[in-house]
Amino acid sequence: MNVAEGLIGDVKFRFVNEEGQKVDNNSNPIKVRTKKDFLRQELKLKPGKVFQDKLVQDDVQTLYKLGLFKTVNVAFEGDATKVDLIYELQEVGGRSVNLGGGYNGDDGISVVVSYKDQNVGGVNDTLGANNGEKVREGKIGGSVSVEQQVHGWDASVSLNYTRVTIPDHEGNITCRDTNNNQLSFSDTGIDDLTAVSCTATKDERDNPVKPTQGCLVTFSTEQSIPVGHGQITMNRLRGNYSQFMTVKLFNSKQPQIFALNLQPGTVVGDLPPYETFNLGGSNSIRGYDAGQVASSRSYILASAEYRVPMFPIAGGVIFADFASDLGSGDTVIGNPAGEQNKPGSGFGYGAGVRVDSPLGLIRADYGINN
Repeated sequence: MNVAEGLIGDVKFRFVNEEGQKVDNNSNPIKVRTKKDFLRQELKLKPGKVFQDKLVQDDVQTLYKLGLFKTVNVAFEGDATKVDLIYELQEVGGRSVNLGGGYNGDDGISVVVSYKDQNVGGVNDTLGANNGEKVREGKIGGSVSVEQQVHGWDASVSLNYTRVTIPDHEGNITCRDTNNNQLSFSDTGIDDLTAVSCTATKDERDNPVKPTQGCLVTFSTEQSIPVGHGQITMNRLRGNYSQFMTVKLFNSKQPQIFALNLQPGTVVGDLPPYETFNLGGSNSIRGYDAGQVASSRSYILASAEYRVPMFPIAGGVIFADFASDLGSGDTVIGNPAGEQNKPGSGFGYGAGVRVDSPLGLIRADYGINN
């Protein structure tokens, strides 16, 4: 009996298109944006190591967590003494353009256009741009972060800097509004925010792009350093828990999903008005305009969705959202929530559609508030 440990000879990547083909119509390899060297450094299994099935499973999950691939499959070449490990990957569209908007009696119709590229340079760097909302503050800055997996958690530490300026309608820097309410933490209308943030994430979803079961847990804390304009000392604490479950209320080829999300958050110490938790909008309480419910120091948000497949590339969703500022609106300097008569809590429900298009996920919701 001959026994071989199964050493890894090489780790290769093979890209496929939506039809599962490995070459295009001209018999050339499928072109993608993601760089192979970037992928190799993300994997635990390296050439020369002994093959372990558990490490392959971990690496498959790592590739899914990048959010760059729709499918990840594993193949082998060679004999048992020296095997080449091949990851067959189908890349998703990294670029997306999103169009949103709303209407209310005070402001009329608002339109928001955003652009996102989540794979700049082929190394999973993200570039985003947002246009259309009313200008309330100007922000410019940057950040650097280090990421590492620790005991099954994806951990990161970041150093961030942001300069915030408050312009009026004519572009002049100001620290107060027309009712003399404070808008910046300093009396110059210019604040410097330098902070160290730590984030820990545990992702146990079966698929980060289209999860059908499992959970996602994230904890974060951000501590500001009192330097520059404003001398701001604050600590922001946030949590995020999502649970996905497969249900079957009727017969369907594709799975029906019930999703729950719970988010708490609070700020300890100094709190500039532009750093509050803004409740209401498409990513919080649907049926309300952005920030219409609260601008607060603390909050809790709960959402539930029942996702129903309708067509291979489209599905429907029924949702309900609730959030509260936990009575913390009047603890913010200038009391922006009180000045704008925000209720502090709200409930929204409705229905929507999701379309998996070549540009990415198209989402449209119709929400009714209380």
